Amino acid sequence: MRPSTDDIDMVIDASSLYARAFFAAQRSGTDPVIAGLRSFMGVINHTKATRAIFCWDGKAKSEKIRGEKPEGYDDHRDSFKEHVDWLWGSPQIRSIDHEADDLVAAVVHSDLVSQEIYVVSGDKDLQQLMDCRKDRVVGYYCLNKKKILDTDEVIEKWSIKKPSH
Repeated sequence: MRPSTDDIDMVIDASSLYARAFFAAQRSGTDPVIAGLRSFMGVINHTKATRAIFCWDGKAKSEKIRGEKPEGYDDHRDSFKEHVDWLWGSPQIRSIDHEADDLVAAVVHSDLVSQEIYVVSGDKDLQQLMDCRKDRVVGYYCLNKKKILDTDEVIEKWSIKKPSH
């Protein structure tokens, strides 16, 4: 579906959003699905987005060594996906051979996104997408800080000239 001129898109590193919600829920005794949905609603609140696409991990990069997922992680993730689909009908994509951050970058570079886009992640590498499109405004919502980062903040934090560096 082509975006309208009024659309604001979120391209979500869903694996990152869900993992943060799951582990926060474990610490607080909250249901992980509810925690994930609250997190998603918080992002909508900050960005005023009208559309969202969720990008999920397929195969992890070989250099990343991660332990086994805790009990219930996959079941709650599947339930979270079902709730997102039922409540919002947002597209959810996964490629067996790619991580979510690769999919996020591909979507941001596609012509299917609106003039205003927010990348939603906790992955600092995705901050480089902030200035990747000359024909679009690309913002970055940081799941770690729970706020929209501005370009100057990213430049200062990483001592670079622009986010694509």
